[in-house]
Formats: sequence, structure tokens, C-alpha cells
Amino acid sequence: LRANTYKDSTYTMKFDCPKCKKDSEYNFGLDCLVVNELDDAVDLDKEFELPQSKTKLTFRLPVVEDERRLESFSVKYSTGGRVVDQEVLAIANVIATINGSGSSIMQKYEFLIDVPPGDYAYVESYVESFDIGIDSEMMVTCNKCGGTSPVGITFQKEFFLPKFDFARHT
Repeated sequence: LRANTYKDSTYTMKFDCPKCKKDSEYNFGLDCLVVNELDDAVDLDKEFELPQSKTKLTFRLPVVEDERRLESFSVKYSTGGRVVDQEVLAIANVIATINGSGSSIMQKYEFLIDVPPGDYAYVESYVESFDIGIDSEMMVTCNKCGGTSPVGITFQKEFFLPKFDFARHT
């Protein structure tokens, strides 16, 4: 999306350099990212039975629209002092059906909160086996000391819709 929308598809991220212990930043292009594609052997439509509860699940791949939906869920669910576990929510998001029925994101989230721990670990391991998306670490070079180190990368909505600093350009 970003590469097709903006001529300059480079991205700048700030990080604390573990070598020189200074605030730094690095620039990278989309061609520097390692993309993990879904293995052809993965069948998301196949029912997946949990070992303890015998609940049957099917899964789906996340889409861009999910980010807004999950953010809205987090805001709604957080009212009244409840805390949303973002890892559980991410897993709930990729569940398509529970025992053959479609469910709301709230029902899937609460299902995961209440499922026996062994079943939860089983679901989490299965979802992690999809191994799709962008690698979460990248080797970067510090612009202060020149040292290289692995740095975690995350993408927030500003990556796809960057903010321009007009005060800096006037």
C-alpha cells in the first residue's frame, strides 16, 4: 500500500542503540523487509479441534480493515476499567468460526479468555504456525556509532499514512 501510494517508500524509525546507548534513527526501504508467505499446506477451512474442550475452530487471515475494528473493540471493552489483552485479541481476530458458527469479536475474545489453559496454548501455537507477515526484527546500523544490532519493527497506521512535519519545512 505504501509503496504504491508514495513515491518515497522509505521509512524512518527511532531506536535506542544498544552499542553506544544513544538515541538514534535508521532509514529503510520496503525492499529491506523479510516477508513470510503462507505455506501452501495450511488449510484454514479445515476444522481444528481443541484437545481438552473438543471445541472446533476454523481460522481466517487478517485483513487491513481488522485494525480499525480491533481498535474500536479495545476502546469499547476497556470501559469500566477492564483491560484488553492485545495478544488474545489478535488471536480472536483470526478465528472464523467456533463449533461451526460465526461469532462476534467479543464472543471470540471471551471464548479465549475462558478456554482451559491447555486449549489456549494449543490455539496460540497453531496461529503462530501460520508464520505470515513481516519479520519482527531487522538488523540496523546506528547513524551515531555505525554499530549494527537487531531492532524490533512494528507498523502503526502512520506507516501507511505518514504525517508530514510542516513546521520543519517552513
